[in-house]
Amino acid sequence: METAPEIFENPIKKQLLLFAISNDTNKVMPAFQEAAKLFKGKLIFVYVEMDNEDVGKPVSDYFGVTGDGPQVLACSGNEDAKKFFLDGEVTLDNVKSFAEGFLDDKLKPFYKSDPIPETNDGDVKIVVGKNFDEIVLDESKDVLLEMYAPWCGHCQALEPTYNKLAKHLRGIESLIIAKMDGTTNEHPRAKTDGFPTLVFFPAGNKSFDPITVDTDRTVKAFYIFVKQHAAIPFKLQKPAAAAKSETTTGGAASLDGEKRQKMNCKSFKEHKILNCFFFFFFFKKSFISFEQ
Repeated sequence: METAPEIFENPIKKQLLLFAISNDTNKVMPAFQEAAKLFKGKLIFVYVEMDNEDVGKPVSDYFGVTGDGPQVLACSGNEDAKKFFLDGEVTLDNVKSFAEGFLDDKLKPFYKSDPIPETNDGDVKIVVGKNFDEIVLDESKDVLLEMYAPWCGHCQALEPTYNKLAKHLRGIESLIIAKMDGTTNEHPRAKTDGFPTLVFFPAGNKSFDPITVDTDRTVKAFYIFVKQHAAIPFKLQKPAAAAKSETTTGGAASLDGEKRQKMNCKSFKEHKILNCFFFFFFFKKSFISFEQ
């Protein structure tokens, strides 16, 4: 049996992971091990002990696995790292069929999502994986979306400016200012290499890649950007008060903030690499592979 470094360094990237609590291991492990023998050289089969608080729980959270029941997840292991869940009990036949569908690209990907908010009437709309299509891909709306991470200091510094922008533009029915926690929500159209990432989805043009927001992080600059790229024209008085406030009381802070933004939080790719090292160091006792 192999530990984490061998798993991550294995030339076979596609993996099937069994998530189970220790009390259920003996019930599902035999079928999982038998299935592993059938796909030797094609897939890596990995067991993760979910009720190990130091190891299994962080791994489960990383992959978006919830609940106590045994679950099998397939992971593509490439840069996009698509995930797929087995719908059914952990039996030899089910795991075999699931693995075959995974290899043949016949499975529907799973994307993490927070629960849809019960209310979402703030100036900044809350986007999660489950309502991304409804809000962001609404063809009748121009949408400015910020993808952030709660731990990102630059995201925290941007929040007052972003909220001020949303408050100023809240009367524009054709325009939505939104944000999404990029660490707990996923969507195939929500791609980010770092936090914060701001993108603009023009109305009537949602089938194309969004426009990256590359401008100063000020209310005035954001307003100008949105005004220039909105597919649905709108009229609104220039936010002179906000601009004046930034110039007179926060001009130096805004300039310094822009310099900080150029440094940005670590790229998401780097964050993935750090996660791998995190796995190597902390999770090697939890990852058990049956690739012999």
